[in-house]
Amino acid sequence: MLGVVFLSQDGSEIDFARVPGLARTSMDAHGDWLAGPAWEGGAGARAVSVRRCFYLPAPAAGVAVVIRSWRNAHPFRIIGPEIRPAGASASSAEDGAAPPRGRLAQDGRIDLGPHPVWFRHGLVPGRPLVFRGQVIAQGRTEGALAQICFRDAGGSPIPPPYPDTLSTLSVPAFLDIPVHRQAYRFTLKVSPPLQAATLEIGFGTWEADPGLALAAAPDALLDDDLRLANLTDDADPGAEAVLARLLGRLGPLHDGGAGAGSIRPYLDAALLAERPSPLRSFARLRDGAEACVWAEGAIRLASRPAWPLPDVPDWAADPFRSQAWRLAYQSLDWTWGAAESPERAVRERAVAIAVSWSRANPWGQPADSLSQHPACTARRLEALLSLLQAAARDAAGANGRARSISWAVRSCVTPWLWRRSWRSTRWQARFWSFRSQPLCWRPVWPSPPSRWRGTGRPSRCSPCSAASRR
Repeated sequence: MLGVVFLSQDGSEIDFARVPGLARTSMDAHGDWLAGPAWEGGAGARAVSVRRCFYLPAPAAGVAVVIRSWRNAHPFRIIGPEIRPAGASASSAEDGAAPPRGRLAQDGRIDLGPHPVWFRHGLVPGRPLVFRGQVIAQGRTEGALAQICFRDAGGSPIPPPYPDTLSTLSVPAFLDIPVHRQAYRFTLKVSPPLQAATLEIGFGTWEADPGLALAAAPDALLDDDLRLANLTDDADPGAEAVLARLLGRLGPLHDGGAGAGSIRPYLDAALLAERPSPLRSFARLRDGAEACVWAEGAIRLASRPAWPLPDVPDWAADPFRSQAWRLAYQSLDWTWGAAESPERAVRERAVAIAVSWSRANPWGQPADSLSQHPACTARRLEALLSLLQAAARDAAGANGRARSISWAVRSCVTPWLWRRSWRSTRWQARFWSFRSQPLCWRPVWPSPPSRWRGTGRPSRCSPCSAASRR
């Protein structure tokens, strides 16, 4: 595993949103996977030459490179490491030429100015949001600010003052972001008033030409007790236990007389019924309707013979020693037909399959590691939404099953939502197709952030000004 850290002139680390030639990784801000000697030279190979070329965005003045073995499982040695400018880029940089322009040279930064760049987020009622990001400064500056505007469920602005915010005659509510280094990380906690349903936060500057930019769109996080690390329990990591804790901390939701701890009030049946399925439609067009089938107690996947499905599925099964079969099996794509069956018994069997998968794959403990591959995860997300609709449709006794399936949906969403790499492209395309449907969680996320809508670009119009343009 190759990790790359970009450094500014004062030594501060810069977290660019994307860098051509590198991918976002879980251990380092940027990096790439390196194949070992056995991959290129066979089982007896002891060495391999490795070359990587990537773009160095301004104002980065240096890089630090870290190389690790996979999960630190084997010792290794690096011979003759070298970092040097590549080709014509070196001479152009020496001549003072401007950096290359165009889509592939963009690093994802968002230039800031006196007109704020706005992002819109749904709110968990009564819960604050925490924003983490980084400001890149080129020269002296008076710093940045984040303007705040809350709206109620009807979309009307809630007039300031807001908790823990500052104000001036020209800016009614804001949080200050001092910038002391060339790359300055910030954390902002925004506490909503009780009647707030959405938050609009606009990042801007005090100066007309400040030379400031956001390294990327800031991450939005819930407060600590709603984070996964504080909801899971090693003794009981299953879906029912985790969602029971989550629902207990969210508090009661008065909707249709549902009992305490029920997930049904949080599901929007209309959005579930409208769920798109682009990957399934493409697969059926490419492979035919019979390529992924569950019928007469057996499943036929990946051009392999029919395999009898046990009453209690083995989610580590690999009867054909085939990765393609395992990917198709773990995707649950073969449950689609049963989930849409007019017969309730068939639907219940499909839902039971999804519940079985969820219980066999608690968070961080997959029964088959291939189930976490993005191609498999994307297809499973489509199938689970279909199964979730089936569980919600057969309402009697469906709460526990809906919990298990909802948690499985969440396990599909979290690992790939913000990663920027070719491995996550298929999943992100799947998520983009239903970006206007906030995962069917109607009261919790009334609307997705602005970068999920339209072109995906943040808005530069102030949402709280009477003269703003929409």
